[in-house]
Amino acid sequence: MDDTITTAFAPLIGLPCWRVERGQGSILSFQFGAPRLLVREPYVSTSSSDKAQQSAKRRIVKPVGEWNLFLVCCHWRVTAFGEALADDDSSHEQIEAAAHKMDGQKLTAFMLDAASRQAVFSFDIGATLTT
Repeated sequence: MDDTITTAFAPLIGLPCWRVERGQGSILSFQFGAPRLLVREPYVSTSSSDKAQQSAKRRIVKPVGEWNLFLVCCHWRVTAFGEALADDDSSHEQIEAAAHKMDGQKLTAFMLDAASRQAVFSFDIGATLTT
């Protein structure tokens, strides 16, 4: 199984991550590869929420990469040069600072230890993401 997952990450090695962002709570999102525009057209919402109704009326345009790494429902930790920057229990400010630190760094290695269920993403300017 780990060979399949390692193979899936192989095209990302050497690519810079971009638009690294904190989502809801401690979710992290990374874009990789050539950007393209994602356009969500306005639509009619069936939600009873006024906020959802208003959101549905808007066109949303945002850049996305060929690949998106989305960390959700897992424990993770970001370090830089051995110093802990943030983990999934950190404040929103710490998570956003760690995301900013990783933004633009090239993924240099991906390792998966299937026995411990731990993945390590290494980046070229010192950041390491462990999940």
